[in-house]
Amino acid sequence: MSQKIRITTRANQFEQRKQQHLQAGYLIEDEQPFPMNGFCSFTAVQIVTDEERERMGLPQSNLSAG
Repeated sequence: MSQKIRITTRANQFEQRKQQHLQAGYLIEDEQPFPMNGFCSFTAVQIVTDEERERMGLPQSNLSAG
């Protein structure tokens, strides 16, 4: 199962914020690197295993291996 978050940041901090999320183990998707009203954004995706979900107290995924 994956967990997605959308990060919106000031244009001058865009690359720094991307690097922080990459170092934390996220994959980067759907970048908007060109400033719009001074802000840029990207989607960060983290793969969460069923074991990790259980440890965090989150419900198990409904997907079964197939």
